[in-house]
Amino acid sequence: MSNDQASRLDWSRCTDRRDVQPDMRSGALLEALLADRLAVVHGGMNPQLFNAMEHAVGMGLNIHWISSGPHYPNSRHWAGRAIDVGGSPAQLQQFFDWAKGTNPHELIYKNTFLRDGRAVHPIGGHEDHVHYSV
Repeated sequence: MSNDQASRLDWSRCTDRRDVQPDMRSGALLEALLADRLAVVHGGMNPQLFNAMEHAVGMGLNIHWISSGPHYPNSRHWAGRAIDVGGSPAQLQQFFDWAKGTNPHELIYKNTFLRDGRAVHPIGGHEDHVHYSV
């Protein structure tokens, strides 16, 4: 937020002046978010990955791993750029079919491994979840 923007801060959107704190590094003011604005925040997560998570949860699926779990050392999970989605086989197949149209970097389920939309040699360990990365 520039100093000009800070001077035009809509104080009516803050419950009190304690909701606006100075950023000691830049001198800018940081505004607390109200519930309606907070509902659409997804932090530093890639919007495509966040959309896939929302879609999976909307289907009743579970997000098992984002940046943790039992993954290879070079996994995109460690960079927060991959999720593993769990659920029933029918739900997982439905999610996998939907996810193909979102152009993920990697999409793995059972014996199908797509990298940037192209089939590559499958790897094991994905019989009970879908791996989705950007």
